[in-house]
Amino acid sequence: MKITKLNIYNYKNLNVELVNTSSIIALIGNNGSGKSNILEAISTIFFHLFQKKEKDIPFNFLIEYEFGGNQTVSVEKKNSTIHFKVNSNLRADIQQFLPKQIVALYSGEENRLWNKSYEPLYMAYVNGINKSEASGLGEYIIVPKMLYINKFYWHISLLCLLISDAPDTKTFCEETLGINKINSIKFDFKTANYANYTNSSVKNFINLIDKKSEYTLDELKKIISECPFSLAEIYKYLYLAFTPDKKKMLENITIKYNDNNLDIEDFSEGEKKMLLIKAALEFAGLEDSLFLLDEPDAHIHLSNKIQIKNVFKEYLDTRQVILTTHSPTLTDTLDEESLFMLNTGYLVHHKKQEILESVSGEFWNKFQQNAFIASKKPIILLLEGRHDRTHIHNAFEALKNDYPKLDFQCFVLNGESKIQPFLSGLYESDFYTDKLYIGIYDNDGAGDKSFSNGFEKVNDNFKKLKESNAKENNSYFAIKLPKPTGITCDCTIETLYALEKFEEAIQSATHNALGHLKNKSIDEITKGIKEQAKNILSVNSQDFKVEDFINFRLLFNLILEITEHRSSLLKGVKKAEKIERVPQSVRKASPSAEKFIEIYTNRRNTEVNALYYSEKKITIKSGSKLSINVVDSYGPKVERSKELKKIADLQENCWILKEDIVFNSVSGAINYATGGNMNGWSHWLIKENDKPLEFIRKK
Repeated sequence: MKITKLNIYNYKNLNVELVNTSSIIALIGNNGSGKSNILEAISTIFFHLFQKKEKDIPFNFLIEYEFGGNQTVSVEKKNSTIHFKVNSNLRADIQQFLPKQIVALYSGEENRLWNKSYEPLYMAYVNGINKSEASGLGEYIIVPKMLYINKFYWHISLLCLLISDAPDTKTFCEETLGINKINSIKFDFKTANYANYTNSSVKNFINLIDKKSEYTLDELKKIISECPFSLAEIYKYLYLAFTPDKKKMLENITIKYNDNNLDIEDFSEGEKKMLLIKAALEFAGLEDSLFLLDEPDAHIHLSNKIQIKNVFKEYLDTRQVILTTHSPTLTDTLDEESLFMLNTGYLVHHKKQEILESVSGEFWNKFQQNAFIASKKPIILLLEGRHDRTHIHNAFEALKNDYPKLDFQCFVLNGESKIQPFLSGLYESDFYTDKLYIGIYDNDGAGDKSFSNGFEKVNDNFKKLKESNAKENNSYFAIKLPKPTGITCDCTIETLYALEKFEEAIQSATHNALGHLKNKSIDEITKGIKEQAKNILSVNSQDFKVEDFINFRLLFNLILEITEHRSSLLKGVKKAEKIERVPQSVRKASPSAEKFIEIYTNRRNTEVNALYYSEKKITIKSGSKLSINVVDSYGPKVERSKELKKIADLQENCWILKEDIVFNSVSGAINYATGGNMNGWSHWLIKENDKPLEFIRKK
């Protein structure tokens, strides 16, 4: 099984359109970005599909997947209408084409996913056993289609791995879990609860092993080798016998191992997670199964995070794995095509990722890139080093009441030579032009050199990135650290403090170095003391008083000056982008009077048709379906709503335009139509060839 398309609209914070070619889908993003919501949405979809209650799914979606080697299955819900297709042919029913198994491995303490999507099917299974017995129709052996596995299944997972004779499973138990020998396996059976299950394969298996409570591994293997059940079936029977609260046939399994008689509680949290993953992939899922793994690498040691990819590898031909993660180590082991960034419920367009990768790939990992993309701050400060960020943060915490108009986030580029190329890459690609980006250089020789290249002077205090190809720049600026009064030497961030603060750090660093100078050159010693002094000052600055940050006002005043300068520049731009109502005569005359290109967008669940003219003018056509909702970062929300009430009809999930509207901005047009915050050149598509509109700028 392989999911090729996944569109989810208006489930919690999600508005996602995902196209996939990989057997692993790795969702990365900050907390609240919507990663776990995708797992919940998929669970909700299949929970209803398995029960033939698809019309009860409370959101619109499209899911398309390859199944059985040669079928393409598609399920799409729009409002109250749902379509099933297999190889593009409409079907009335697709039960035989649904995943053989959905397996969720969840790391959180929250039970919402279990309660909504997995427990009901489990209880339906238990009730089905009893109904089957009462009706005399024979043994009920269908295993629930959705299995939910969390920390309570460690012992079941370990037992099945130990029973297996597969070479890779034996290696996993010995090398990853460190098990050398098994001393005993003890079962805690609840015979009083057997009646809840009547006659079934689950009960038959439990009856097979409850002849005594304690076994050696060889004794248990012998019994299992002579029974008619496979290990995959045994795993599921143990799962079913153990799961129902207060009705368990099996209360617990205690496995003692190695010379010091360890048990499962002696595993690290990471080892427990690894055995859950391995057992789930080995026993829980059939071919054409879907695995949903919520932070499978949580608590796993860095060296073992790399092993997760290796555990997946042998199962990927016939299974789809969707996982969420916070780990750069894990994502670094995955192919680029497997990675999908989320930001407040939306997928970050691959174009944005490619842009940021091209300008930051050598010094930022995927999570740092995602943090940059996801930042909601209107001002972004680009700094040379990590100490710059610490000192600026601490200073602003002390002084922020004096600067209510400043709201920024700091990002470290690890060197002055990276600031101008980074800014230039953002500028050339129109990367989130609604923000203000300021590069901050040390006021020293290296900073002077970089500050003199690629910038043009605005005034004596700051510069802006040089414009190219008549492309306006209202967003990209640079400054050097201002020197406090009386300072004529090179100025780094530490120079903004009173001298005695840095002297204290130097004294501490020198004292710490004494006794550790053997076999070190004078250059090594002085460099070491310098770096440690910087670290000490950085830590000490957390406890400094307001007056200790007085010279940082020079820096914040500069940032404020640039902010006000940019605001004045944007007033004219905003005015130029204002929407005009189009008279009927103009609407009729425009297409014939000027050359135009037909364009469209379906972003954020819209269906928008438009005409692109020269000079960046765009006419959105009557009949287009515009988004009702707008993202948090969309500017004039109230004005848009008032305007649309006059020129569009409100339907169940969209606005339908009654007349054409004209924009003088490519991005302004698409953001108005979608309620989003995106680059129009990237997201308007040319009807003739489905290429982004920016294609015409490259020709």
